[in-house]
Amino acid sequence: MHPYFLSGPIAYVLIRKVKPRLPLFPMPPWIAALLCAFMARPSRRSAWWFTLILGITLPLFRPLRVPRLVQVCHHTAQCSYGIYLVRPFAITIGLNLLHNFNSAIQVAAIFASLALIVIAVSHLLEKPMIDLGARVAARIEECAEREAAPI
Repeated sequence: MHPYFLSGPIAYVLIRKVKPRLPLFPMPPWIAALLCAFMARPSRRSAWWFTLILGITLPLFRPLRVPRLVQVCHHTAQCSYGIYLVRPFAITIGLNLLHNFNSAIQVAAIFASLALIVIAVSHLLEKPMIDLGARVAARIEECAEREAAPI
């Protein structure tokens, strides 16, 4: 596992152990400040420290309470790995295939292709494979229960 990804599990564990006391509104400026501090001296080592600080401090902020926005964020989080995997293709479409267009069209194409590819992959590949895995796991559990049952 790459050390940058540890901030997510750290935040996940701390969110269950730390009572959030800070209001939500300073979170975006806090993240922007960390990003600016990183950009002042970007390096792999400083990236690790800034992601660690982010993972430790995120649970201190109170959760979002706007139902529609929570729903959008939840759906985005469910797609985050797909977004991570697909982003190079979306960037290639926006910047390389549309290199003769202005930057607004390129950025729009990046986001549109990212959304379309992630949605397609989610519905056509990821969801069916998750369902298949759940069925296989249920069958394995069923077989194990039958073997453990007294004769």
